Amino acid sequence: MANRILDCADGYTQKIKDQATKETALIELEKSLSVTFQDHFDYQQLQARSHALGTLTTEEAQTIYIALGEAMSTQNGGWQSHVKLPLKIAITLMIEKLAKAALVKQS
Repeated sequence: MANRILDCADGYTQKIKDQATKETALIELEKSLSVTFQDHFDYQQLQARSHALGTLTTEEAQTIYIALGEAMSTQNGGWQSHVKLPLKIAITLMIEKLAKAALVKQS
């Protein structure tokens, strides 16, 4: 089954390669995607709930879980050390989408 998060990350990897993006812009983007302790907790809770509800596949939920890790890292903006910018973008976009859907359901 397709993993929407990894597919999205692949697309951003290509966009970053294709565009002559200035290094400073990428550094600023990466900083903006840093997660706090509360973000880490909320992202993990949302991915677990979304997986339980069937909104995320097991592979997608695992992608988020592994990227954030069991405990928040103090390196790499709160993400695990192996996580690159395209995956941070893809996960952040998915979390935003899941959070909006959860808010709509609560209304």
